[in-house]
Amino acid sequence: MGKSRRVIGRWCWLLALVAAWLGWMGFASMADSAPKTPYGNAGRWITDANGRVVIIRGINVVPDRETDAPSDLGFGNDDAVFLARQGLSVVRLGVWLGLLEPQPGLWDRKYLGRIEKTVNILGSHGVRTILDFHQDKYSDAVGGRGLPDWMVQTDGLPSISTGSAVDYFANPAQKRAWDHFWANDPGPNGVGLQDSYAAAWRKVAKRFATNPDVVGYEIMNEPIPGSPGLTCFQVGCATFDQDAMTSFLERVIAAIRAVDRLTMIYYEPHVFFNIGVPTYIGKIEDPHLGFSFHDYCLSFISSGSLEGCDAADEKVFDNAEARARAPFGDALLLSEFGSTDQRSALEPMLQRADRRMVSWLFWNYDDYMCFGTCAKGAFVEDLNQSPIADNVNQKLAHMLVRPYPRAVAGTPEAFHFDPGTRVFKLRYNTARAGGKGRFPRGSVTEVFLPWRVYRDGYKVRLKGAKRVSPRRSNVLRLRSLKGETRISLKVTPYASP
Repeated sequence: MGKSRRVIGRWCWLLALVAAWLGWMGFASMADSAPKTPYGNAGRWITDANGRVVIIRGINVVPDRETDAPSDLGFGNDDAVFLARQGLSVVRLGVWLGLLEPQPGLWDRKYLGRIEKTVNILGSHGVRTILDFHQDKYSDAVGGRGLPDWMVQTDGLPSISTGSAVDYFANPAQKRAWDHFWANDPGPNGVGLQDSYAAAWRKVAKRFATNPDVVGYEIMNEPIPGSPGLTCFQVGCATFDQDAMTSFLERVIAAIRAVDRLTMIYYEPHVFFNIGVPTYIGKIEDPHLGFSFHDYCLSFISSGSLEGCDAADEKVFDNAEARARAPFGDALLLSEFGSTDQRSALEPMLQRADRRMVSWLFWNYDDYMCFGTCAKGAFVEDLNQSPIADNVNQKLAHMLVRPYPRAVAGTPEAFHFDPGTRVFKLRYNTARAGGKGRFPRGSVTEVFLPWRVYRDGYKVRLKGAKRVSPRRSNVLRLRSLKGETRISLKVTPYASP
């Protein structure tokens, strides 16, 4: 027995050394150091449970409806480990209402259980989840996917689908289905379509209300106005936004809040916001709201040309920041962009998000989940294989995986990463976001510094704080000093590029 104990003791000692080495090399578990939940917001900023500003760098995991949940495609523990090591801290996880409630009142609990399994796997590695009721052009019955076919009412109009965004304007059946939805007309169960939609959200929120790894609910992906679509595309649609859209959001939010008072709720404007059209959604009274928006340059989507994209993308961000200001004051999240690994298209967007200090979620993790539209813009090729070597789009990884301040004990003033020199800079002050006091001396800010960028180590220049993390840790921790209210950081690589 004594010999066995000595052997076990030696193994424990060895494992402790290995764990310490992994931590020194920057591979310590991200779950141990992730910002604390629940997340909230202070104006435009997402915040953690301690009031620190959280900057999200994450990715979409949205499976094809016909192939069910991500776990059925092979998404599992190895993918969660991979995302955590890349510093991708949040997944926007697609949920298909058509699978959740295939018939009125008939709930597929096994499907929801598989969604929960993925949430828990991600959470065990410090990766949080935003649940997204995803739809693309309503449902299968009218050339899209997402909502159940029993929610489709076309009044006998034909479904003429082009398989493209032209359907927004040209598919009579799809436009009519949306018109009935926005009018909250009764479905086959005699219940208003929006009321059924809100009831589904209530069921999901009740399931996840106590799950600390769910940090948001996104009400609907890319809502489509229906018959007013062409007008909305050209000049925006104030009447639709202020009436139908606002009342729909209020209805769903009320259903969620009946079972979950704390989890952040994200709402999207209509789909044409993505290309620079403003939103006129009314102010919604809720203390934990986020404005989720997408940014895809129309000329790049249609022809691959980047001409005019900078101006168009700046307009999208301008409109989003307008939503974050009073009287709205909702947190900002760029929940979709990318769908490409072309540096000339992607790098300006990454720089723009840093310059505007906006959290982002890249589209998409796996090529099969892109419905054939990712154009080499997916992170991994095959979910049934480990995310290593040639199964990872290394070109894309080297652009997306970059330093960022993931939790700031104060209010960020600016941060920037230069991929050429690999120099990262951060400035922040210790005032709490929202203007209610300051963080005390010793409060800790966390900066993610990926091994991919600093494989030979890094040097730190600090003012107003001291470093309290191991020398090569991929999470740099800064503790504010007594009397200091402005803190600056500069990180440079040991080796040249």
